[in-house]
Amino acid sequence: MLEINSVSELMEIQPTIIRFTQMLSRVLKVDAEVVDSNLVRIAGPGPYSQFLGQKLTSGSRLFRYILETKQEKTIIKTQADDLYADCTSRELCDETAFLGVPILAGERCIGVVSLVAFDEQAQQRIKDNSALFSDYIKHVAQSVV
Repeated sequence: MLEINSVSELMEIQPTIIRFTQMLSRVLKVDAEVVDSNLVRIAGPGPYSQFLGQKLTSGSRLFRYILETKQEKTIIKTQADDLYADCTSRELCDETAFLGVPILAGERCIGVVSLVAFDEQAQQRIKDNSALFSDYIKHVAQSVV
């Protein structure tokens, strides 16, 4: 039997997802990205924009964790977290904080919205506002999917 590669639900609405992550990044002053359940980057301004439509090659353990558990994950010191332990570029990683929120369609996790800090100010914003940011992302994600 031939395997059929289908486009994910999030890839089907990629222009909307791109606008959402651009606005999210600007308003929250952190980098945002969206990855689908196949670990394909759907959207992300800044450092992620050159990799849209590509499968993650590194750093996917954290996204897999969120996809499998359907639970959000907040990491304030990325270098110290166990989910970063296997990262081959851990010492070179510029990420200082991470907030990942599952995108749920019914009982299925169809992707992850992540907020990433690359400096101390953004790290502090994620630390101080993770519950608010998470609630906002969940609300918007429900209206989009």
